Amino acid sequence: MTDFAADAPFGRVSDKLQEHYGITAPTSSARLVTLEHANSLTEKETLPAKPDKVVHLQLISEVDGSMIPIVSRVAANEVPPLNDAGEPQKRRRQWMEARLTTAQAFGVSEPLFGVTTGTVQEAGAMMGAVAHAVGITGATKVHGVADGATWIKTRFDEQFGSSSTFVLDLYHVSEYLAEAAKVCAPDAPRAWVLQQMDRLREGKAALVTGELNMKANHGPREVPDPVFDCLRYLLNRPGQLDYPRAIAAGLPTGSGEIESANKQIVQARLKVAGAWWDLSNATSVLKLRCLRANRQWNRYGENEAKAA
Repeated sequence: MTDFAADAPFGRVSDKLQEHYGITAPTSSARLVTLEHANSLTEKETLPAKPDKVVHLQLISEVDGSMIPIVSRVAANEVPPLNDAGEPQKRRRQWMEARLTTAQAFGVSEPLFGVTTGTVQEAGAMMGAVAHAVGITGATKVHGVADGATWIKTRFDEQFGSSSTFVLDLYHVSEYLAEAAKVCAPDAPRAWVLQQMDRLREGKAALVTGELNMKANHGPREVPDPVFDCLRYLLNRPGQLDYPRAIAAGLPTGSGEIESANKQIVQARLKVAGAWWDLSNATSVLKLRCLRANRQWNRYGENEAKAA
Protein backbone atom coordinates (compact mmCIF):
# COMPACT_ATOMS: atom_id res chain seq x y z
CA MET A 1 0.00 0.00 0.00
CA THR A 2 2.78 2.42 0.94
CA ASP A 3 4.67 1.38 -2.17
CA PHE A 4 1.76 2.33 -4.41
CA ALA A 5 1.05 5.57 -2.55
CA ALA A 6 4.66 6.68 -2.91
CA ASP A 7 4.06 6.84 -6.65
CA ALA A 8 0.36 7.60 -7.08
CA PRO A 9 -2.31 9.80 -5.45
CA PHE A 10 -3.97 8.21 -2.44
CA GLY A 11 -7.26 8.03 -4.34
CA ARG A 12 -5.76 5.64 -6.89
CA VAL A 13 -4.18 3.25 -4.39
CA SER A 14 -7.43 1.38 -3.78
CA ASP A 15 -7.76 0.69 -7.50
CA LYS A 16 -4.18 -0.57 -7.71
CA LEU A 17 -4.62 -2.89 -4.73
CA GLN A 18 -7.76 -4.31 -6.36
CA GLU A 19 -6.10 -4.67 -9.76
CA HIS A 20 -2.92 -6.34 -8.50
CA TYR A 21 -4.01 -8.30 -5.43
CA GLY A 22 -7.80 -8.35 -5.34
CA ILE A 23 -7.73 -6.46 -2.04
CA THR A 24 -10.33 -3.85 -1.21
CA ALA A 25 -9.19 -0.94 0.95
CA PRO A 26 -10.59 2.56 1.40
CA THR A 27 -8.65 5.64 0.32
CA SER A 28 -8.47 6.79 3.94
CA SER A 29 -6.52 3.64 4.87
CA ALA A 30 -4.04 4.20 2.07
CA ARG A 31 -3.47 7.73 3.28
CA LEU A 32 -3.14 6.83 6.98
CA VAL A 33 -0.84 3.85 6.48
CA THR A 34 1.40 5.66 4.01
CA LEU A 35 1.76 8.76 6.14
CA GLU A 36 2.46 6.66 9.22
CA HIS A 37 5.45 5.10 7.47
CA ALA A 38 6.49 8.33 5.78
CA ASN A 39 6.31 10.45 8.93
CA SER A 40 8.43 7.96 10.89
CA LEU A 41 11.13 7.87 8.21
CA THR A 42 14.29 9.77 9.10
CA GLU A 43 16.59 11.46 6.59
CA LYS A 44 19.36 9.04 7.58
CA GLU A 45 17.19 6.07 6.63
CA THR A 46 16.75 7.37 3.08
CA LEU A 47 20.50 7.07 2.47
CA PRO A 48 22.69 3.96 2.44
CA ALA A 49 25.46 3.56 4.96
CA LYS A 50 28.78 5.08 3.92
CA PRO A 51 30.73 2.43 2.02
CA ASP A 52 33.74 1.02 3.87
CA LYS A 53 37.22 1.22 2.38
CA VAL A 54 36.04 3.15 -0.67
CA VAL A 55 37.96 6.22 -1.74
CA HIS A 56 36.49 8.44 -4.43
CA LEU A 57 38.88 11.06 -5.73
CA GLN A 58 36.11 12.98 -7.52
CA LEU A 59 32.45 13.52 -6.67
CA ILE A 60 29.81 15.49 -8.53
CA SER A 61 27.23 17.42 -6.51
CA GLU A 62 24.12 19.10 -7.90
CA VAL A 63 21.21 20.93 -6.25
CA ASP A 64 17.95 22.28 -7.60
CA GLY A 65 14.74 23.60 -6.09
CA SER A 66 11.13 22.97 -7.05
CA MET A 67 8.07 24.85 -5.82
CA ILE A 68 5.41 22.64 -4.22
CA PRO A 69 1.81 23.54 -3.20
CA ILE A 70 1.39 23.82 0.57
CA VAL A 71 -1.76 24.47 2.58
CA SER A 72 -1.77 25.47 6.25
CA ARG A 73 -4.35 26.42 8.83
CA VAL A 74 -4.65 30.14 9.55
CA ALA A 75 -3.72 30.91 13.16
CA ALA A 76 -6.21 32.69 15.38
CA ASN A 77 -4.06 35.85 15.50
CA GLU A 78 -3.45 35.95 11.72
CA VAL A 79 -5.34 37.97 9.15
CA PRO A 80 -7.09 35.32 7.04
CA PRO A 81 -6.81 35.31 3.25
CA LEU A 82 -9.96 36.10 1.27
CA ASN A 83 -11.48 34.04 -1.51
CA ASP A 84 -12.77 35.48 -4.79
CA ALA A 85 -16.03 36.39 -3.08
CA GLY A 86 -14.21 38.36 -0.38
CA GLU A 87 -14.92 35.78 2.31
CA PRO A 88 -12.25 34.92 4.93
CA GLN A 89 -10.65 31.48 4.61
CA LYS A 90 -9.56 29.09 7.35
CA ARG A 91 -6.65 27.79 5.32
CA ARG A 92 -3.80 29.52 3.58
CA ARG A 93 -2.35 28.28 0.32
CA GLN A 94 1.20 29.05 -0.73
CA TRP A 95 4.08 27.68 -2.75
CA MET A 96 7.22 26.56 -0.93
CA GLU A 97 10.51 25.30 -2.26
CA ALA A 98 11.63 21.71 -1.90
CA ARG A 99 15.37 21.41 -2.45
CA LEU A 100 16.71 18.23 -3.98
CA THR A 101 20.41 17.41 -3.89
CA THR A 102 22.37 14.65 -5.55
CA ALA A 103 25.91 13.35 -5.37
CA GLN A 104 27.70 10.66 -7.31
CA ALA A 105 31.20 9.40 -7.78
CA PHE A 106 32.82 10.40 -11.05
CA GLY A 107 32.17 7.69 -13.63
CA VAL A 108 29.30 6.14 -11.63
CA SER A 109 25.92 6.30 -13.36
CA GLU A 110 23.64 6.03 -10.29
CA PRO A 111 23.61 9.05 -7.95
CA LEU A 112 22.21 9.29 -4.44
CA PHE A 113 19.51 11.81 -3.51
CA GLY A 114 18.49 13.85 -0.50
CA VAL A 115 15.65 16.32 -0.10
CA THR A 116 14.51 18.97 2.35
CA THR A 117 11.72 21.51 2.59
CA GLY A 118 13.66 23.36 5.27
CA THR A 119 16.05 26.29 5.19
CA VAL A 120 19.00 26.79 2.87
CA GLN A 121 21.22 25.85 5.80
CA GLU A 122 19.42 22.51 6.02
CA ALA A 123 19.81 22.11 2.27
CA GLY A 124 23.53 22.69 2.67
CA ALA A 125 23.72 20.05 5.38
CA MET A 126 21.88 17.69 3.05
CA MET A 127 24.54 18.28 0.37
CA GLY A 128 27.15 17.10 2.85
CA ALA A 129 25.09 14.13 4.06
CA VAL A 130 24.52 12.82 0.54
CA ALA A 131 28.20 13.25 -0.36
CA HIS A 132 29.11 11.43 2.85
CA ALA A 133 26.84 8.52 1.90
CA VAL A 134 28.50 8.28 -1.51
CA GLY A 135 31.92 8.08 0.13
CA ILE A 136 33.64 11.45 0.45
CA THR A 137 37.04 11.56 2.15
CA GLY A 138 39.66 14.19 2.83
CA ALA A 139 41.24 13.35 -0.52
CA THR A 140 38.02 13.82 -2.48
CA LYS A 141 37.48 16.78 -4.76
CA VAL A 142 33.89 17.85 -5.36
CA HIS A 143 32.62 19.42 -8.57
CA GLY A 144 29.35 21.33 -8.39
CA VAL A 145 27.07 22.61 -11.11
CA ALA A 146 23.80 24.48 -10.58
CA ASP A 147 21.75 27.43 -11.70
CA GLY A 148 22.45 30.95 -10.49
CA ALA A 149 20.79 30.72 -7.08
CA THR A 150 23.34 32.38 -4.80
CA TRP A 151 22.51 30.24 -1.77
CA ILE A 152 23.63 27.09 -3.60
CA LYS A 153 27.18 28.33 -4.16
CA THR A 154 27.39 29.64 -0.59
CA ARG A 155 26.32 26.34 0.95
CA PHE A 156 28.42 24.36 -1.51
CA ASP A 157 31.54 26.24 -0.40
CA GLU A 158 30.65 25.72 3.25
CA GLN A 159 30.37 21.97 2.76
CA PHE A 160 33.27 21.28 0.41
CA GLY A 161 35.71 24.17 0.81
CA SER A 162 38.65 25.21 -1.29
CA SER A 163 39.20 21.78 -2.86
CA SER A 164 35.91 22.08 -4.73
CA THR A 165 35.10 23.47 -8.16
CA PHE A 166 31.80 24.96 -9.24
CA VAL A 167 30.39 26.08 -12.58
CA LEU A 168 27.24 27.91 -13.55
CA ASP A 169 24.82 25.72 -15.50
CA LEU A 170 25.44 26.48 -19.18
CA TYR A 171 21.80 25.99 -20.14
CA HIS A 172 20.70 28.78 -17.79
CA VAL A 173 23.45 30.97 -19.25
CA SER A 174 22.16 30.22 -22.75
CA GLU A 175 18.67 31.38 -21.74
CA TYR A 176 20.04 34.75 -20.66
CA LEU A 177 22.11 34.98 -23.84
CA ALA A 178 19.07 34.15 -25.96
CA GLU A 179 17.21 37.13 -24.54
CA ALA A 180 20.24 39.40 -24.97
CA ALA A 181 20.62 38.24 -28.58
CA LYS A 182 17.32 39.93 -29.48
CA VAL A 183 19.11 43.24 -28.88
CA CYS A 184 22.72 42.36 -29.71
CA ALA A 185 22.07 40.45 -32.93
CA PRO A 186 18.42 40.76 -33.97
CA ASP A 187 19.14 39.56 -37.52
CA ALA A 188 21.01 36.40 -36.47
CA PRO A 189 20.26 35.71 -32.78
CA ARG A 190 20.95 31.97 -32.86
CA ALA A 191 24.38 32.37 -34.46
CA TRP A 192 25.25 35.05 -31.91
CA VAL A 193 24.25 32.84 -28.98
CA LEU A 194 26.27 29.93 -30.34
CA GLN A 195 29.29 32.19 -30.71
CA GLN A 196 29.04 33.32 -27.09
CA MET A 197 28.61 29.75 -25.88
CA ASP A 198 31.72 28.69 -27.80
CA ARG A 199 33.63 31.57 -26.23
CA LEU A 200 32.59 30.48 -22.75
CA ARG A 201 33.61 26.88 -23.39
CA GLU A 202 36.98 28.14 -24.63
CA GLY A 203 37.57 30.22 -21.51
CA LYS A 204 36.94 33.56 -23.23
CA ALA A 205 34.27 34.84 -20.86
CA ALA A 206 35.82 38.32 -20.94
CA LEU A 207 34.92 38.61 -24.63
CA VAL A 208 31.32 37.74 -23.84
CA THR A 209 30.96 40.17 -20.95
CA GLY A 210 32.86 42.83 -22.90
CA GLU A 211 30.41 42.70 -25.79
CA LEU A 212 27.45 42.69 -23.43
CA ASN A 213 28.91 45.66 -21.58
CA MET A 214 29.16 47.72 -24.78
CA LYS A 215 25.55 47.06 -25.75
CA ALA A 216 23.89 47.17 -22.34
CA ASN A 217 21.85 50.10 -21.14
CA HIS A 218 23.62 51.15 -17.94
CA GLY A 219 21.40 54.15 -17.30
CA PRO A 220 17.79 54.56 -16.18
CA ARG A 221 15.29 52.64 -18.28
CA GLU A 222 11.54 52.25 -18.39
CA VAL A 223 11.62 48.59 -19.39
CA PRO A 224 14.06 45.80 -18.44
CA ASP A 225 17.16 45.46 -20.57
CA PRO A 226 17.97 41.77 -21.30
CA VAL A 227 21.54 42.67 -22.23
CA PHE A 228 22.19 44.34 -18.88
CA ASP A 229 20.44 41.46 -17.10
CA CYS A 230 22.67 38.92 -18.84
CA LEU A 231 25.79 40.96 -18.07
CA ARG A 232 24.85 41.24 -14.41
CA TYR A 233 24.06 37.51 -14.24
CA LEU A 234 27.56 36.62 -15.39
CA LEU A 235 29.53 39.30 -13.53
CA ASN A 236 27.78 38.55 -10.24
CA ARG A 237 29.09 34.97 -10.34
CA PRO A 238 32.85 35.29 -10.56
CA GLY A 239 34.81 32.06 -10.62
CA GLN A 240 31.82 30.08 -11.88
CA LEU A 241 32.65 30.25 -15.60
CA ASP A 242 35.71 28.00 -15.74
CA TYR A 243 34.19 25.67 -18.30
CA PRO A 244 37.48 24.66 -20.00
CA ARG A 245 38.74 23.00 -16.82
CA ALA A 246 35.46 21.10 -16.33
CA ILE A 247 35.35 20.02 -19.97
CA ALA A 248 38.99 18.88 -19.91
CA ALA A 249 38.29 16.77 -16.82
CA GLY A 250 35.12 15.27 -18.30
CA LEU A 251 32.96 16.94 -15.64
CA PRO A 252 29.45 18.26 -16.34
CA THR A 253 28.77 21.87 -17.26
CA GLY A 254 24.99 21.48 -17.13
CA SER A 255 22.61 20.61 -14.30
CA GLY A 256 20.21 18.60 -16.44
CA GLU A 257 20.53 15.51 -14.24
CA ILE A 258 19.27 17.17 -11.06
CA GLU A 259 16.53 19.02 -12.94
CA SER A 260 15.35 15.75 -14.45
CA ALA A 261 15.48 14.11 -11.02
CA ASN A 262 13.39 16.95 -9.60
CA LYS A 263 10.67 16.17 -12.12
CA GLN A 264 10.75 12.47 -11.31
CA ILE A 265 11.17 12.57 -7.52
CA VAL A 266 9.46 15.79 -6.44
CA GLN A 267 7.08 17.02 -9.10
CA ALA A 268 5.67 13.70 -10.33
CA ARG A 269 4.08 13.04 -6.93
CA LEU A 270 3.67 16.38 -5.19
CA LYS A 271 2.57 18.54 -8.10
CA VAL A 272 -0.36 16.37 -9.16
CA ALA A 273 -3.17 18.54 -10.52
CA GLY A 274 -5.41 19.81 -7.72
CA ALA A 275 -3.23 18.50 -4.87
CA TRP A 276 -2.33 20.65 -1.87
CA TRP A 277 -0.12 19.34 0.91
CA ASP A 278 0.41 19.80 4.61
CA LEU A 279 4.10 20.72 4.86
CA SER A 280 4.94 17.87 7.24
CA ASN A 281 3.26 15.30 5.02
CA ALA A 282 4.88 16.70 1.89
CA THR A 283 8.31 16.48 3.51
CA SER A 284 7.71 12.92 4.64
CA VAL A 285 6.43 11.70 1.29
CA LEU A 286 9.47 13.25 -0.39
CA LYS A 287 11.70 11.27 1.96
CA LEU A 288 9.76 8.16 0.98
CA ARG A 289 10.45 8.88 -2.67
CA CYS A 290 14.16 9.47 -1.99
CA LEU A 291 14.22 6.14 -0.16
CA ARG A 292 13.00 4.53 -3.38
CA ALA A 293 15.34 6.51 -5.63
CA ASN A 294 18.28 5.49 -3.44
CA ARG A 295 17.31 1.80 -3.68
CA GLN A 296 16.86 1.53 0.08
CA TRP A 297 13.25 0.32 0.02
CA ASN A 298 14.05 -3.31 0.86
CA ARG A 299 16.42 -2.31 3.66
CA TYR A 300 13.73 -0.13 5.19
CA GLY A 301 11.22 -2.98 4.93
CA GLU A 302 13.64 -5.38 6.62
CA ASN A 303 14.22 -2.91 9.46
CA GLU A 304 10.48 -2.47 9.90
CA ALA A 305 10.02 -6.24 10.04
CA LYS A 306 12.75 -6.57 12.69
CA ALA A 307 11.17 -3.78 14.75
CA ALA A 308 7.82 -5.56 14.64
